[in-house]
Amino acid sequence: MSNKIARLVAASLLLVMVVSLFGVSPRVKAADKVKVGLSFSDFATERWPNEDKLMTKLLQDKGYDVVSQQANHDRNSRMIRSKT
Repeated sequence: MSNKIARLVAASLLLVMVVSLFGVSPRVKAADKVKVGLSFSDFATERWPNEDKLMTKLLQDKGYDVVSQQANHDRNSRMIRSKT
C-alpha cells in the first residue's frame, strides 16, 4: 500500500514539475539560452526513452538547450556535469 502511495506522490510531483515548466514559462530568447539537464536511471525501462524524447522536444520547442544522459542506476552519475 505504501508503495502505491509513493508512486502516486512521485507521479504527482513529476506532473507538477512538467506543468510548471511548460505551462507558465515564457519562450527563451537566444541571448538568454538556458541549458536544461535530464538524467534518467536507465533507458532499458520502457518509460524513460519515451520521457526523454518528449521532454527534450518540448524543451527545445521552448528554446532551451537540452542535455540528456543515462545514469545506469548509479546515484553518483545522476548529476549532469557541464563544462560551462
